[in-house]
Amino acid sequence: MAVAQYFNARTEQRILFVGDRSQKSQRSTALRLKSFRDALDRTKNSITAELQVDVTLSDYVSKIQDELLRNPQPNAVFAASDELALDVIKLCANLGLKIPEQISLISYGDTDVAAKMEITAVRRHFEASGRRAIELLRSNSEELKREELSPELVIRNTAL
Repeated sequence: MAVAQYFNARTEQRILFVGDRSQKSQRSTALRLKSFRDALDRTKNSITAELQVDVTLSDYVSKIQDELLRNPQPNAVFAASDELALDVIKLCANLGLKIPEQISLISYGDTDVAAKMEITAVRRHFEASGRRAIELLRSNSEELKREELSPELVIRNTAL
């Protein structure tokens, strides 16, 4: 995963993963965390802290804040969604923590919000995936093989 390679190249050693464990996002968060962990293992790096919050509960922001204030403080955050990245940005601003100078931040999704807020993000290629699926179905091949399109890391202002 490009995020692990990016953090490793910049010697980010105190990495916080923030994911949503609410019922609607639990599976995708688990898959992103596993993929991220596996990629970090290949770089000989690891997640220092892991936080999965239920965004439907009112105290989830304070749990993220507690992790940001932990000693030693994380110097990198991988948010499992652009929405969680926005929460991290707001918290860092309130706590006087500078992004990206003190904390690098990367999110997963690359929605319009991430682009407008200049958040470094992992972009999924939905259109290309859809086109490729249609091509495979139209090929009338008896054996459909699984193909994965690698997501792209879009570097913006939160991780320089």
